[in-house]
Amino acid sequence: MRSNIVSEGGLTTRLGQWWEGVPFLTSAIVIVCGVIYLICLFVGYDSFVEICFLPSSVVSRFQVYRIFTSVVFHGSLLHVLFNMLALVPLGSELERIMGSVRLLLVIILVATSNALLHVLIALLVAHNPLYAKGYLMNECAIGFSGILFSMIVIETSLSGAQSRRLLSMKTKSFDMTVNKKLKLSGDVKMQVLVFLMSASLRYSKWVYLDVCLDSLMCPLNGKSNIWYPWILLIVFQLLMTNVSLLGHLCGILTGFAYTYGIFNYLLPGSSFYSTIEGTSFLSTCVRRPKFIICTGGIPSGYIPTHSSQNTTSRTLEIFADVSELKIPST
Repeated sequence: MRSNIVSEGGLTTRLGQWWEGVPFLTSAIVIVCGVIYLICLFVGYDSFVEICFLPSSVVSRFQVYRIFTSVVFHGSLLHVLFNMLALVPLGSELERIMGSVRLLLVIILVATSNALLHVLIALLVAHNPLYAKGYLMNECAIGFSGILFSMIVIETSLSGAQSRRLLSMKTKSFDMTVNKKLKLSGDVKMQVLVFLMSASLRYSKWVYLDVCLDSLMCPLNGKSNIWYPWILLIVFQLLMTNVSLLGHLCGILTGFAYTYGIFNYLLPGSSFYSTIEGTSFLSTCVRRPKFIICTGGIPSGYIPTHSSQNTTSRTLEIFADVSELKIPST
């Protein structure tokens, strides 16, 4: 009995230490998304068509609030849990590099750019003279994973890591592992764990991935892992249901646009962040130990560089990303 108590205490301590290591903004997003999901669960709210990103409503009714409500609402426990577990390593690293306020502005910029690009592509598909299809205008998407795909691109460009790992899960009940090697420029090992369970959005099958990408080299500028987000895009689309291909695609394109400096003119200089951090409005947040101040060492509007020891063997643990849910609109 005593050993169990010690073990439980040790686990609680380790979880507390892990949470204390998560920076301010990243932990705040996790809390906000988690609380919103719990409120929806307790009050029985499932009218996601009212808050999802619906291009037709954004264009015809100018419901721009959907740009931001769609990213903080999630359709099921697994959806919010896995997206937040994916956010923690990505957001923590980017927040330590950029600072809390800078990362917040980047997330707002990415969310807005994703939405505008989403609407633009949907309009082009709906009104092109060759093959007009209006289904993208009525695609209702929720979830944080569009932003996650942008963050994956940005973080990958900063780290230069040669190895990426998606979803590390251990289970005693299931050992259904499928190993494949895809014909790509590198060694791509995929392990697929399939669980049958019920979910709130007509899901009868959930697919969890364990993808390890080794030595995927980019032919441009010697940067590595440029193919990583594209592989994730394809894998999720092939193996999962109700996935918003356009939402993820826009996230990837926005991430690359940011890394290549297209948004430089939209990002303020270091003095702006110092001014914001010095306001009385943020004084309580800035004093918190988890808040990361922008040091001003990063040139205005440019991607920071980040070097680390042994980047070849470095692995980013994204415990899960259950993708942006796509809900048929009514």
